Amino acid sequence: EASDWLDDNLENEHVLVVPAARFPRYLWGSPSDEITQPLLESRWGVRSSIPLTPPATIRLLDSIDSVLSSGTGSAGLADVLARSGVRYLLLRSDLDYGRSGATPPMVARQALQRSPGLRRVTAFGPEIGGGRLPGVFADNGFDVPVQALEVWGVTPKAEAVAAYDAASLTTVIGGPESMM
Repeated sequence: EASDWLDDNLENEHVLVVPAARFPRYLWGSPSDEITQPLLESRWGVRSSIPLTPPATIRLLDSIDSVLSSGTGSAGLADVLARSGVRYLLLRSDLDYGRSGATPPMVARQALQRSPGLRRVTAFGPEIGGGRLPGVFADNGFDVPVQALEVWGVTPKAEAVAAYDAASLTTVIGGPESMM
């Protein structure tokens, strides 16, 4: 359902799957590949252990993951995502984050809630957390019940191409880490 919704609502933008997981393992199983690969027809990205992308993109994905793993959010996160072509974030709360070595989804969710320009759009799947999924307890059932997948929208929309007067530009040196 989530992949169908994303395919219907994305144009040329991307969806970023969060939180990052080196080798994702879910509460329901351990597929060999990223689950979005066979299900999404739209453009998508994820930070995994073997990113097939240039080093600058890896640094950007690591910066985004750093913000999400802090739980504090960032005033610049939505703008960075928009300029990177990301329209939606797919928050996967069905990760077995302990076995995956991933940021706990509740921490990533808190960071999204605390980042201006991001909003929860829709959710899919059963409620997870607080002992709601039969036979599965994460954090001894102390975590907050949420749906397995949440789609978060990036509200500032960036133009694909922008032109500026060269005389009015300032040269700034920095990396993706400095943008959030």
